[in-house]
Amino acid sequence: MNPKPPRGGSHPAVLILVALAFAGAGALSAGYWLRPQPLELAVAKLYPEPRELADFELTDGDGDRFGLDRWRGRWDLVFFGFT
Repeated sequence: MNPKPPRGGSHPAVLILVALAFAGAGALSAGYWLRPQPLELAVAKLYPEPRELADFELTDGDGDRFGLDRWRGRWDLVFFGFT
């Protein structure tokens, strides 16, 4: 006696192949669209040589005062603005 496959049903192998095809297409498109882009400076001014700063005094987040000597000899990033 030969059992008949159910009518209107799909074979599980076909569904698995379709799912794998969609997963592969998704992985390839994600690899294309999410690849690392080179960094570009949109809004910045780069000076060819460092510029001398006049002495100043500021207050940090802990309420301690500091001046230019705290930053001398190293790179720092200062942000003036609102977030």
